[in-house]
Amino acid sequence: MIVMKFGGSSLASAIAIRRAAFLVRSEGPRNPVVVVSACGTTTDQLDAILEDASQGRAYLAWTKQRDLASQYYSLASELLAGVEVVQIEQYLRDVFRDLHLLTIDLAENGRELTPEIRDRGLSIGEQLSSRIVAAAFNRAGVPAVHLDARELIVTDDHFNEAAPVLWETYAKIRAALPEPTARSVGGPIPVLAGYIGATPDGRTTTLGRGGSDFTASLVGAAVHAEEIQIWTDVDGVMTCDPRVRRNVHRLTTLSYEEAAELARCGAKVVLESAMSYVCPLA
Repeated sequence: MIVMKFGGSSLASAIAIRRAAFLVRSEGPRNPVVVVSACGTTTDQLDAILEDASQGRAYLAWTKQRDLASQYYSLASELLAGVEVVQIEQYLRDVFRDLHLLTIDLAENGRELTPEIRDRGLSIGEQLSSRIVAAAFNRAGVPAVHLDARELIVTDDHFNEAAPVLWETYAKIRAALPEPTARSVGGPIPVLAGYIGATPDGRTTTLGRGGSDFTASLVGAAVHAEEIQIWTDVDGVMTCDPRVRRNVHRLTTLSYEEAAELARCGAKVVLESAMSYVCPLA
């Protein structure tokens, strides 16, 4: 069994999600479990919506929410058809209605944007992406089943940076995922959200920014996975982290020794051909 985690850049468009489906299909014989981040910049958009609402900017929060909802309706219509798109659109309506009610409560009723409420809002991105990705995989001929990460990842109540309760989390993951020998090749592939979990009494939590990689590690440890693959879309191997400085350049060649040194220094993406890095588990 392997774990395949797809970051937001790998799920930012219908084309990207179809590419992810192709990659998962190619790993079918190894019994993959898929962990997904929120699509594109969804988490940042949700954070901005919550901040605007908490500052009383109700109309601005509503327009940003409307734009985000439009993105997801468009994504669903590109990826799905028939009863599948009808079901997803109903799910989207429910989710964005709840988000709208939350922002009204913040903007007009003076409710405080507590860490717990922020987690409720920010978790929406992963909830949406995992549902849509599972449905899109099925549409693309990759049988998949959606699992609610909040029912598997048990955490404490340190909202925004919750810590998992490891042994209870492992037990729930193992119970939810079939043993590799029991899941025939071609059976449904589990798809679950990264980044989010829940307290024992069911309150939604997040594992902190970048928490989807953490979720993938938890799943991998729980099922004794052969490896964890972290997938992200980038332009190539750069001369510097583009988030640190501007005017970086893409390298056209890179020796094995240079790639190994980059990895030792903490570089995440060192394989331009695959656009991924793989973490073998002991």
